Amino acid sequence: PFTILSRRPVGPVELIMQEDDLCLISIECRIPGFERPLRLLAVDLPSDPNLPRYEIARRVRDALTDEGPFDVVVGDLNATRGSASIAHMFPSYRHAFDDAGRGYAASFRRGDWRLFHIDHALIGRDLVATRYELVDPGFGRHMAQVIEVDQAREGAGAVLWPRARRGHPCPRGRRRSDRRCDGWAQ
Repeated sequence: PFTILSRRPVGPVELIMQEDDLCLISIECRIPGFERPLRLLAVDLPSDPNLPRYEIARRVRDALTDEGPFDVVVGDLNATRGSASIAHMFPSYRHAFDDAGRGYAASFRRGDWRLFHIDHALIGRDLVATRYELVDPGFGRHMAQVIEVDQAREGAGAVLWPRARRGHPCPRGRRRSDRRCDGWAQ
């Protein structure tokens, strides 16, 4: 159920869980300049709107208990950005859109209308998304996610990471709309 396109070699690939319409796959990718392989989790969650999302989130979190941290979580989560179920599954991750996204982001369409952002790329604390874009692959109803990541910058003895867009003011009282706010926090 996944297509992963990478400029770098990918592997090994390991099936973590496949039950009903729920699938979790672990993928490693070696990237020059990174000290260790990048760990990706590809996720495909059920699309039935009558299924309780929080119960699905609990099943996913339980399945990942012994897996250790992933650097990037990507896939069709069938939940909107910022939802409680996504926060329950991946509490320490932030959306790549929050780092590098622009404009309207809707990854699922009906006809010519892009309606919902249900396909996601979540980034771990040690990375920064430098690109997040939704692209029409020319088939299907889902947009393809294009992401590029880099290691979090170090400076002044602390790791720097982008602030979440909600609930965290920019430095010195600036607003995100203020061009002087670069969005980085220590």
